[in-house]
Amino acid sequence: MKASIFAVLALAAVAQANADQVTYSNSQYCAEAKAGQESRYLQAYAAKLGSTPSRHDCAVLLTQPAEVAKAQWDFQGNKPYQGSVVRLSVMTVTKLRALPAGERKQAFDEALSAF
Repeated sequence: MKASIFAVLALAAVAQANADQVTYSNSQYCAEAKAGQESRYLQAYAAKLGSTPSRHDCAVLLTQPAEVAKAQWDFQGNKPYQGSVVRLSVMTVTKLRALPAGERKQAFDEALSAF
């Protein structure tokens, strides 16, 4: 009898130790929600988190990393979309740095007006 009580108590202690090691994250909640997990499960998960992540938060968390997305871009005419980053060549940067401040501002204004 004592052995079975000891075994039950030992199992309960191990279960409690394992429960303490569980981590909850917004990204996991969003992944579960996207996978179609039932609402009761999501409510319990949100309770463990302390709050429910917004749809915007989930959209941000579930987007692909930039390295993966960049490889999938298909620009029309091989030109970046307006608002994309345009990298200047080293020679251009050197020339801009050599310009006086007033001329540099004018060059940037002219370049930006083209977009």
